[in-house]
Amino acid sequence: ATIRRLDHQHEKDEAEEAVFLGWMNWKLSQYPNQAERRQMLHLFDDLADGVALCQLAELLTKKSLRFNK
Repeated sequence: ATIRRLDHQHEKDEAEEAVFLGWMNWKLSQYPNQAERRQMLHLFDDLADGVALCQLAELLTKKSLRFNK
């Protein structure tokens, strides 16, 4: 029963990550500078440098941020 519960939780986590990744890609596709637009493939790896998070923050707040790309 415990292994089944862990498998179910793992499947649920993967599904949630896939949905969030899809949402991030949808939002990032709206980034105005096409040359700097990010495509997320692996959630944690692609968020590691912070650029996609800054772009997302700019899109959500509609304010420009200064950050190193």
